[in-house]
Formats: sequence, C-alpha cells, structure tokens
Amino acid sequence: TAVRARIAALTSRLGDELKQRNALSARLRDAELVITAKRRQVDGLRAGQAVAERRRSELGGEQAREQDALESERESLAALSRTAYMIGREEQLKLLLNQDNPAGVGRTLTYYGYFAAARSSKIEEIRGHVIRLQQLVAEIEQQTAVLKALEGDASREMAGLKRARAERTDALSALTQQVSSGNQQLADLKREEAAVESLV
Repeated sequence: TAVRARIAALTSRLGDELKQRNALSARLRDAELVITAKRRQVDGLRAGQAVAERRRSELGGEQAREQDALESERESLAALSRTAYMIGREEQLKLLLNQDNPAGVGRTLTYYGYFAAARSSKIEEIRGHVIRLQQLVAEIEQQTAVLKALEGDASREMAGLKRARAERTDALSALTQQVSSGNQQLADLKREEAAVESLV
C-alpha cells in the first residue's frame, strides 16, 4: 500500500540520518579531545613563558649587580693608577732616599703593582661574566619570542577548532530535530496503517 511504501522510505531516510548523527557525534567528541589537548598545549606554552620571564628578570638583577661590581673595580683600579702616577719615577727615588727603610718603600710599590694586576684580572673576570649574562638574557628573550609565536599559532588553531565545533554542534542539533520529526511522522504513519488494516 501507499502508507507502507511511505513507512519504508521514511524508515530508510531515518536510518541514514541516524548514521549521520552518530558520525557527527563521534566527530564532535574527537574535536573536544583535540581542543582539550590544544588548550593544554597553550597553557604549557604560557607557563613556559612565565618561567622564562622570571629567569630573565633574575638574570637582569644579576647583570645589574655585576655591572656595579665592574664599575667599582674600575674605580679602584683608576685610584691605584692615579696613586702610582702621582708617585712617579722621581718621587719613587725621593721616597727611597728620604725613608729610613728604603726596602719598605720598595715593597709598597711592589704591592701597588700586585694590586693593580689583581684589579685588572678581576675586571676581566667580571666583564666575562657580564658578557655571559647578556648572552643568557638574549637567549631567554629569543626563547620567549618563540614560545609567544607558538602560543599565538596554537591559540589561533584552537579558535578555528572551536568554530568548527560550534558548526558541528548546530548541525547535530538540526539533525537531531530532523530525526525526532521523522520519528513522529513514522509513528503517525504506523497509526494510520493500523487504522487502515483494522477497517479491512
């Protein structure tokens, strides 16, 4: 009969729609998993940036302290150089001749030489440390820039995934409504068929 043919067609269509709905539901679940993983990735990248930022700040403080120490050593060396210059070669000779203990004056001058050499060595050591700190800060800034770029990419990707998820959710909602409407039609047709059969 015509009613039976409509029931068969509607049942077939509903079967297809249910398959579509199940496939769409599965894709939505997959999208949720991908979004969750992407969110974790973004959180991890942000945490990495925070760690790098803290380290950069610490190194900045250390760099400032080393720079102060370098200036202090330079000033000390400059003071020693001025003293040695003021003594001068003639002054050294006068000191040697006028002192009761010429050997003591010689020792003093030798100490000035040692101190100056030690200061120069210390300055080179601190300068090396300052340069290393500058390199570390530059490396951290580069690492932070890379992390920011990766975070930006991941955030954009996540935004795209969320849009796709929203579209699928809308499609699933429409399909669910369609299936529900189809089920109602099928129930109506079956009632109609039963009524027809009861008349026969």
